[in-house]
Amino acid sequence: MSEEIITAFEYIAFHPSDLPYGRGGNLATMFPELASKRADAVGRYLVDNGSTTTVSTERFLKDGKFFGSPMRGYEMPFERAIDIDEREDLELSLFYAKKLLRQKPRNPRKSAINRAKKKKKANRAR
Repeated sequence: MSEEIITAFEYIAFHPSDLPYGRGGNLATMFPELASKRADAVGRYLVDNGSTTTVSTERFLKDGKFFGSPMRGYEMPFERAIDIDEREDLELSLFYAKKLLRQKPRNPRKSAINRAKKKKKANRAR
């Protein structure tokens, strides 16, 4: 059983040769073991979104870290997992929030009632 659970989203922009800044401002290969592979040969990658991390107290005190093995994840949609560090992040999150608020909420009970009414009306028409 996993002692750690994190929330994550799919790393959509992933490319095996991603080059973050390293020491002294030089670029470094983020995933050296994957750098020579084609992007479509790598598979899916998830990124910790920082929303939620759970770890057993005993394990944390023993290892002194949040991330260990085995670790499980709950995959969140990107638009619900935006880490707001910069103004652009806030603007992006507001865009998605407005988009989500414009969507008509589904009420499962109401939907079931409407289906029953339609079925009853169709039976009467026969």
